[in-house]
Amino acid sequence: MEYRCGADRRSLPAGSGDVTTGAHVFAEKCAACHGVLGQGLIGDALVGGRGMLASAKPKRTVGSYWP
Repeated sequence: MEYRCGADRRSLPAGSGDVTTGAHVFAEKCAACHGVLGQGLIGDALVGGRGMLASAKPKRTVGSYWP
């Protein structure tokens, strides 16, 4: 199954999971683009951005909205 990023969650595996399962899915399907720590490589960063929303080029991540 191919995973694609997106807020629609259609690309996520069916059902529910736990932290351990999610870590394995992320390592296998997401880290190549988003970085091992979510720092962003080819794809967007998933972490960081705290206090940047008011800047000229904000980093829009979960942390910038909900630190």
